[in-house]
This record gives sequence, structure tokens and C-alpha cells, in this order.
Amino acid sequence: MRHDPKTRRGSATLAGLTAVVLITGLCGAMLFTTLGTTRERNATVERHRAVAVADSGVSHAVLNLVAGDTADIGSAAAPVALAGQSYWVQIVEDDDGFFTVTSTGRARGTAQAVEAVVAPIDGGIFDNAIFAGNRSGDPDYTLELGGRGAQADEVRGDVYSGGDAELADDAQVTGTVRATGGVNGAPGEEGITQPLPDLQSEDYANTADYDVAALFDAATWERDNAGGSAWQLPESNPAHVFHKNPSDRSTETSSTQLDDYFLEDPYEPNGRDATQTGIDPSEITLSGVGGEPGVNSNQAVFFIDGNLWM
Repeated sequence: MRHDPKTRRGSATLAGLTAVVLITGLCGAMLFTTLGTTRERNATVERHRAVAVADSGVSHAVLNLVAGDTADIGSAAAPVALAGQSYWVQIVEDDDGFFTVTSTGRARGTAQAVEAVVAPIDGGIFDNAIFAGNRSGDPDYTLELGGRGAQADEVRGDVYSGGDAELADDAQVTGTVRATGGVNGAPGEEGITQPLPDLQSEDYANTADYDVAALFDAATWERDNAGGSAWQLPESNPAHVFHKNPSDRSTETSSTQLDDYFLEDPYEPNGRDATQTGIDPSEITLSGVGGEPGVNSNQAVFFIDGNLWM
């Protein structure tokens, strides 16, 4: 039996073409799978990057809230740039004082949002018994508390210093001592930075609860319980806790340019405290509190265009 060589060559060519087609198909499928895996991996990476930058936006918002800034941060049209990515944050406060912070992070074409509910922020200047901000930035500033025996400084509440804090002798603080620098003489927290308030932006001359100088337009010149005479207000007036320009303090008042207000209540016993031990203190009562006459002046802001003496 004879075989035609051309027939054998045709069969071999067909088999070879079939193999090439199969290999090409397999390569295409593998390439498609590889490209799909690469795209998915890249998309996953970008999603993680977007979430990470959104977390940064939440941190930014919390820092702003601690400083009293409740405004939104950036926007979708004008986001905040961060390491090649960007974010913007919306801040909404509810009736209970809670803040809903929604931060959207964008990494290339991928956007992811993170939402956080932030409880009311404490820790402002008014939560400290003593807040020494050191706004001037004096690198050598130290808040010093000291004294011995009955004359030692005693602070009930937290203390903050924008420099160092030092307790010497018998000084005591019932609370936490925090300082940007070091804390000496007491346990405390070092390296703590607390936002300084922008008091000028508060515009207290127009926003305070009580303008003391304006209230003293209704004052009368009376004998004060310290041994002289001074301008004073009725007990029902929130600013009655001040004596204005007392005659027996001329040495002090003559050294200043504006009016002088002394924190002393003419309707309460005047403690002489001759030994300066705090055994015989002068008392002060707020109007409208504990049965006192007048409107409630507790936790109010008093603006004094002048000099305050204590």
C-alpha cells in the first residue's frame, strides 16, 4: 500500500495550525486573566489609599473641633491635597452637641468615604483652673507654683502651661498638670500642646454677656467696706461684684490709664486676711444664684474695658 507524501504534509500542517490556535487562545486567556487581576489589585490599592486619606480628613476635623472650628474642610470641587491624594470633610452638629464628620478621600479616580460621630469636645481653656498659654512663645517660660505651709499655692483643677510647669515647696494641684515642656515637682503630662484661643476674634466687646463699663453707667459713689469710697452697683446687677476706682487704692489706680475694677463684693463681709493665709477671705456671690437677687450670672462672660484687679 502506498501513501501520498503530500497528504501527510497537509495533515501535519493542519495539526500545527490547530496547535498554534490553541496556544494563542491559551495565551490570550492567560493575558486577559493577568490584566484583570492587575486591574483588580490596583483598584484595591487605590481603595485602601482613598480610605487612608479619608481617615486623615477625620483627624484634621477632630483637631479643628478641639480648637473650636466647626467649619467644613475643603469641598469636592476644591479638596485638600495630601501626598498625591486629596480629601474633603463635611461637619454637621446635632442638637445634643455631637458632630457627624463625613470625610471623603480620593486616590486617582477612586473615592471612599469614612463617617465618624464625635462626642462634644472638652479640654478648652475654660476646663482648666489655670491656663497659661504663653502666646508670646517665650522658650524660657515656666509656670511656677510654690509657697510654704498655709501660704502654699493650692489649685483644684487641671493646669496647663505653654512652657514648663514647676511645683516647689508645699504647692499642690488636685488635677492634671500638662505642659508643652517639662513638669517638675509633680506627676503630669509633658509635650502636650493645647490650641490657644483667638480671643480677639471672639469680639467680646460686642458678644459678651455683660459689658461691665456700660453697666457702671448706673453706679453710685458709696463708701466701700475696704475703708474708702468707690463706684458700685445694686446687688441685683450682675456686675455688682466689682468696685470701680476705689479711693483707698489710689496708688494702684494712679498707675494705670483706664478705669480700674476691683473684684470685691460690697454686699458680702470683707475679709481682711491680715496674715495672708486665706483664713479670713472675702466672699463673692453671683446674682441670681443660690437665692441671690437679679438674673442668673453664672457661667457668663464679663467684658471689662479697663483694668481688672484681684
